[in-house]
Amino acid sequence: MLLNFSGSDWCYYCKLLDREVLDTSAFKRFAAERLILVELDFPRSHPQPGWLREQNRRLARQYGLKGFPTLIVLSPDGTRLGQLGYRPGGPEPFLQRLKAILNR
Repeated sequence: MLLNFSGSDWCYYCKLLDREVLDTSAFKRFAAERLILVELDFPRSHPQPGWLREQNRRLARQYGLKGFPTLIVLSPDGTRLGQLGYRPGGPEPFLQRLKAILNR
């Protein structure tokens, strides 16, 4: 499972990560085969239902969120395997880091 903590409507690096990695066909192919994707969004200009806002805050506290974007990789049993963030370079370096986490 890949938890994507994002500020989709205000976070510059979240938008870059989406455009340069998460929205690419290479990432989408990999994710379709190996991941369950969960977006935990913290928008500023788009209202969310109270239950969703509180759920996202609770999970941010649970996983020690320090900034955006943060992607947390979990095993099928919920064990935290690793964490990723934005780095320039597109999908290939990101997928290499993600595969290294998944193959530990």
